[in-house]
Amino acid sequence: MTDQTFWINALKLIVALPAVVLLAYLSLRLTAKMTAMNMKSKNIHIIEKISIGKNQLLFIVKVGDHHHLLASSEKSVAILRDIDPAELIDSEMDKNDVFSKYLSGAVEKLRRTS
Repeated sequence: MTDQTFWINALKLIVALPAVVLLAYLSLRLTAKMTAMNMKSKNIHIIEKISIGKNQLLFIVKVGDHHHLLASSEKSVAILRDIDPAELIDSEMDKNDVFSKYLSGAVEKLRRTS
């Protein structure tokens, strides 16, 4: 192989490799977006999910206007009970409440030290 052929092949590699990596990246992104769009539901939403053991989960699911508590294991899914929406704690309010308690505690510590 001559020196000129080597540099031409090296240049081809430098151009082709990033192009292949870019195409792979774009195809993965497109596939992920398409999958997310197909999985999106208008009537069924998982409000909350918590693991209670190996392969055992509890879900709060909203189906239309109704809320249900579901239990899921490796072999089955069961509706445990219907939930009144008034029983649910708004997660944003809960986060704000935790933050305000933390902030109040920090302010109180500052007052004690000054």
